Amino acid sequence: MQYKSKETSVELLKKLFSGTQNSSSITLEQIYITSGRDLSKPKENRKWITNMMTHLKHHKLVDSDYGVKNKLRVLKGYKLSSEGKRALNPDHVETTSRSWSPQQETTTNTSSSIEVGASLYKLFHEVAKFKEVNQEYEVTFDVKLKGANT
Repeated sequence: MQYKSKETSVELLKKLFSGTQNSSSITLEQIYITSGRDLSKPKENRKWITNMMTHLKHHKLVDSDYGVKNKLRVLKGYKLSSEGKRALNPDHVETTSRSWSPQQETTTNTSSSIEVGASLYKLFHEVAKFKEVNQEYEVTFDVKLKGANT
């Protein structure tokens, strides 16, 4: 099989992910709609998507995104690989570390809402970086006031 060039594959990737609003994943339905496919023809769409994604996977631009439906593993869509993220955003810097090491900062215990908001912003940013680096984990993060029963 003759694979499409990397440049052609990157152009296809840009077209597919153009409407995802900075998301690193895309569903099959989004791909079909973006590409103008007829949603009433699932078998034809499956063949088409398999052929098209072969080129993107060959250049390591995307990874399959699987989910579970009726206790079966099914293809939900595709996720950008680190190579795909670099192709779409040349300024993207991938962290090579697999562990989370937040910056060591000393914080004062204050009730000032501005300082608390700034601290939470930094914390959320660190959690987002951790989620980006460790995509194989489902990360949940909650902040609650002490004594709050919500």
